[in-house]
Amino acid sequence: MLISIQVKRTEHSERLNDAEKRFLIDAVSRRACLWDDQDANYKSLNCRTSAWRGVSQEMETEFEKKFDCDILQKTFKNLRDVFTRKRRECQEILLKRSGASAGQVEKITSWPFYASLLFLDSSADQGERYCNVTDTNVDQEYQELVEEEIIDLESVNDENSAPTEQDMGNTSRPSSVKPITALTSKKRKASKSQMENITATMMKGFEPMDKFEAIGVLLAAKLRELNALDPLNGEEAQLKAEEMNIYFSRLIFNAKNSGK
Repeated sequence: MLISIQVKRTEHSERLNDAEKRFLIDAVSRRACLWDDQDANYKSLNCRTSAWRGVSQEMETEFEKKFDCDILQKTFKNLRDVFTRKRRECQEILLKRSGASAGQVEKITSWPFYASLLFLDSSADQGERYCNVTDTNVDQEYQELVEEEIIDLESVNDENSAPTEQDMGNTSRPSSVKPITALTSKKRKASKSQMENITATMMKGFEPMDKFEAIGVLLAAKLRELNALDPLNGEEAQLKAEEMNIYFSRLIFNAKNSGK
């Protein structure tokens, strides 16, 4: 007699939604010891453990629920591995310089988290794993990527459409109503412009991009996309960026003159 036993799976309860993943990426990007092997604290287990606890606490405050540090690490690792593979695929396509390259690159980089993970670009160009042990053999890296048991995020999120910023909240819209065709055209132009920026970045001889350049590229892409979709909030965001620039200039000036 066969008895059918149903086992309750908890895997789905451990998955992060898109808003949580974007917040996770942002939190990790501000802690270089978790991904930059050139950081002074990269090999410090205590620093890395403390950093992950900080990420978990930030997410718990933001989303008002508990997050397991192990789940956060596995989720980010999977996102990072998918980005590394897609980054390499883009480079291989661009090296061929065929007529279909632009369309293929756009399809690859339309993955919702591609632009947000560009801060990893400096390590991705060197084929590193962003872990405590650096792999220099590309074939070995691919083999490890296949053999590792990781959470399958790409099957859920790897779509050929641009991401929606649900985690940023609802923003106010201009009161004027524009034709649907005009709005669609603007969205396409914004997507194309962002795609051109990413492509141009990868075409510059594939030189490593440091974390500050990656932040600049991502910020410019976000400002340009917001301005195209919502001019009013786009202008407000530009003013805030300019204020931040003035703030940085003041800090630099004070730092240069502090010893005089």
